[in-house]
Formats: sequence, C-alpha cells, structure tokens
Amino acid sequence: LANTLWAIVLLRDDVAMSDAAPDLIPKLTQVANENAPKWSPKEADINLPMIACCLAKLDIQTQKPLLKTTVKCFKGKLGAMNDWGLCALAWSFTEVFKDAEFGGFRASLKAEVKQRGFSEKLVQRSQMGPVDWRSCTVERLCS
Repeated sequence: LANTLWAIVLLRDDVAMSDAAPDLIPKLTQVANENAPKWSPKEADINLPMIACCLAKLDIQTQKPLLKTTVKCFKGKLGAMNDWGLCALAWSFTEVFKDAEFGGFRASLKAEVKQRGFSEKLVQRSQMGPVDWRSCTVERLCS
C-alpha cells in the first residue's frame, strides 16, 4: 500500500494518474487504516510513515482516521522507530498535519528528533522518500 501511494506521489503530474488518484487514494488509505492495527511493529514502522508522508506531499487533509491510527501505533514507541520514518512523520505532522489534536504527538516527534541529533534540514529532506533520504550523507545534512 505504501509503495503504491508513493508511486502516486511520483506520478502526480501525469494526466492519467491525476484523474485516477482522487478515487484511488481514499480506497488505499481505508485499506491501510483497517489493516494497520494488525501489522507487525516492523510493518507499521515501514508503511505508516511512508503513507503519512505521501498524504502530506499530496496535501490530503481528509484522512484523519489513518493519521489517528498512526499516532496510536507509535505513541510511546518513537524511540524504536527507524530514522527515516521518524523524520518523515516529524515533517508530515509539523508542516502539513497541523491540527491541534496532534499537538502532543508532534511534540513527541520533535523531542525524539532532537534526542537523535537530527537537523531540521534532515527532517525536511525526508519528503524525498526513504531511498533518496538514505543516500544523502548525514554529515552533509547536519551541518
């Protein structure tokens, strides 16, 4: 699901995709929301940050049930989250999903980002996606 949504992000300027996306995205996020509680911690760690980042990149504010599921899934568990996933959620919930109801989660994300010593630039770069983000050197981005 996450990779399909990432493909939609990458192809969003394609005419055929822009016509299909409004119908496809709600269906994919519904399936993700229904299945996320059943995912293993590793599956959630990989998929939910990518899905949230996709929704943020597309500026889709209407998928609050999935965002609430994401918050519930990671509440109190951010210390175990992968680096890109943490940065992607921090970027998504700081830059796009600014609802007051996510304020506590946003504060927890910022605290974990700070604890790991990640720069704001590194967090911003997470919107590139996990592969491109990892190919950047932390040394260059943290300076």
